[in-house]
Parts: sequence; C-alpha cells; structure tokens
Amino acid sequence: ALSRESTRFEALDPENVARRVIAILGAACLTAGVKQEDMRVSLTPWVSAVQEIGSKIYGVKTEDVRAALKQRAEFVVAKQRGWPALREVWIDVLARTRGYTEAVATADAAWAARAAR
Repeated sequence: ALSRESTRFEALDPENVARRVIAILGAACLTAGVKQEDMRVSLTPWVSAVQEIGSKIYGVKTEDVRAALKQRAEFVVAKQRGWPALREVWIDVLARTRGYTEAVATADAAWAARAAR
C-alpha cells in the first residue's frame, strides 16, 4: 500500500502539490491561532538509494515548499535513469552548500562503501 501511495505522489505535479501543502499549512496555522511565518517549517527532500548506496540520499533543507518538491522530483527522475544520473543530481544538490569537491567526494565515498560490502 505504501509503494502505491508513493507512486501516486510521484505522478503529481509538484507545483500543484506545493500549493496544496501551503494552503493546508495556512489553514492549520489559522486554526491553531499561530502565524505561518512563526512556524518556520522546513523540509528536507530525500530519495531512497538503498540499492545504490545502502541508504537515503538527502537534499538541502529548505523552508520553501516549492524548492523542496522540485529537488525531490529531480532526485526521483534521476534515480529512474540510474546511478550515474542520480550521482550527478546528488552532487549538484550537495555542491550548493558544501562545494563541488566535497560533494563529489561524498557521493563517491557512499558508492565505494556500498560496493565494498
């Protein structure tokens, strides 16, 4: 059942999902009597990479729902294309906060550690 839910989520338009999440969060805050900007909700996109590296691949933490969903969609599309594409997207994402050299080292170390098992 969970995999069917995940598949349905993947098929949704990220912009539409973002609008819905933002609206639901706004309604919840209104009901609770708090300001949405005071909540400081953050999201960290991820994709399962158990077959590739033995764990999840995490994106960059953000308070921007649209950015989080876009990043997640990039991961999902890349994963469907295989490890080289997923590695490339992961490096691009990591490089935003760590720099390119460290991003490459992180991705390649994760791959090597899995290959050694």
